[in-house]
Amino acid sequence: MVLGWRMCFNINYLKEIIKMKKEIHYLILAVVILLSTFACETRLPFDDNGGNGSENSSNGGAVTINAKIENGDPLVYVVQVEYSYKDNIAYGRTENGRLIIDLPAIVLERYLTQIVGSPTSLWNDIVSDKYAKRTRYRDISGINKDGKTISFRLRPLTSELVSGEYWYFDRDCSMKGTAKFDVDETYDCSFKKGWNLVYLTGMRNQWGEYSVVSVSTQKPSNLTFGWFWYLY
Repeated sequence: MVLGWRMCFNINYLKEIIKMKKEIHYLILAVVILLSTFACETRLPFDDNGGNGSENSSNGGAVTINAKIENGDPLVYVVQVEYSYKDNIAYGRTENGRLIIDLPAIVLERYLTQIVGSPTSLWNDIVSDKYAKRTRYRDISGINKDGKTISFRLRPLTSELVSGEYWYFDRDCSMKGTAKFDVDETYDCSFKKGWNLVYLTGMRNQWGEYSVVSVSTQKPSNLTFGWFWYLY
């Protein structure tokens, strides 16, 4: 009887072990599928000029920047996407003359600002969702081998009056119309939740001061964009 009981116990024990292994296997499989799903949601860059990969092909979600630096390798090893002087949204690097940055799918609440902050806001008439929040990075920069600060900018190969920036929104919304500042700014933007590539067109006054006059999520069809670095 004792022997039979022990055999029965061992068989049941083995069954439990096999069951546990199956459950662990299914759990690992579920995690792999979940990670694969997130990876598929990341928008990869498209070729803008013979393989530059300067911009992303569709807006929203996370964004991977993997782009040729048009004016040479600045030899910067750590790149920071700055929200303020002492706070960074993301990090990246330069490698073989390319700028590589992963902008996260989710941006922390402390980096977000509600577009319409008051009933008298100049944005009131042009924003589809007055509770929408966004963020813009202050700069993309790094330190080169000589200890000098390098700034990166997305702009056309032939013009410095137009530039590209990534803006993050916490929901889908649009901005259509003109905001009446010292210099009027006209918006034609449809934003998705996540990072969106926007194109800013500016002008210079008689004193050479630059002001933005239009913002759009539609890429200018007659311009080819690339990433450039500048010394502060």
